[in-house]
Amino acid sequence: HTGDISNWNDPYQMENGSMYGLPDLAQENPQVYKYLVDNCKWWIDQTGIDGFRLDAVQHVPRWFWEKFSNDIKDHAGPDFYMIGEVFHGDPGKVGSYQNDGMPGLFDMPLFFTTRDVFANDGSMKSLAGKLADLDATYDNPNMMGAIIDNHDTARFMTVAGQNAREKTKLALAFLMSVNRIPVIYYGTEQAMEGHEEQMGHHPPENRADMQFDKDPDMR
Repeated sequence: HTGDISNWNDPYQMENGSMYGLPDLAQENPQVYKYLVDNCKWWIDQTGIDGFRLDAVQHVPRWFWEKFSNDIKDHAGPDFYMIGEVFHGDPGKVGSYQNDGMPGLFDMPLFFTTRDVFANDGSMKSLAGKLADLDATYDNPNMMGAIIDNHDTARFMTVAGQNAREKTKLALAFLMSVNRIPVIYYGTEQAMEGHEEQMGHHPPENRADMQFDKDPDMR
């Protein structure tokens, strides 16, 4: 009940404010916390999954993630993997959540440099420099997730422009060989294209239905 986020650089608003009028859960309520944890345990027990992808981590209080991570690992084992989304280009901000008990985060700072280099013909020296800086910043860089696109961004094929397929193959080769956990957004392996949603401009084409066998060569 603190209203919508108006200052996206204010840590308090980011954790306690609402996003664009969406309802927000009160994790500090013990019943809410128990419901969330019990639900996660149910999914683990029912399906045998070995990890969670956790959305909008920076919009949830930090204490929650440390407690949540410990409780889930007590239930599922120490190797249960959790990867959180902190959509931010500052490696210190992203990496700080790893120190709070989140095993892995999407390496968004690396994402921005990767897109610049492989999609926009940027300098490989900048990529090498960024990797060195990030490896020195993160508590455990090997547990971070590397991406070239996701549901909140335009697809790599769309931003790559000319020679997009060749650029995508190079980017995926990097994704598979860098010291990160590779995360492939559905459809990238089929060379799917699409812009992200922009109010008044175009719908979320990057979230279109999967096009199976669209591009056997890429797959």
